Amino acid sequence: MHSDRRVNVVGERNILSSLRHPSLNISFTINCWAHFVAMLQDINEAAPLRPLERKARKATRRRRVSFCKHLGDGIYVTVICRKHIITFANTL
Repeated sequence: MHSDRRVNVVGERNILSSLRHPSLNISFTINCWAHFVAMLQDINEAAPLRPLERKARKATRRRRVSFCKHLGDGIYVTVICRKHIITFANTL
């Protein structure tokens, strides 16, 4: 499995960034990072898409969000299961 992400710890912040696109990064406080790590099992369970669901979603062409949780500090993590995409959004 190929990973293009890296985690840097700078002071009291953890910065998750893309190696292919360095401008794509998000900074977590220690509290936010702890919430994210605690959610990893839930995220892993939300990402797979059952074959019947995949067929139904292809017919409607809608993105299926199977997981969306607030991490704290205005950061949300969302899993789009059809494409196995995990996104982060900062609402601040």
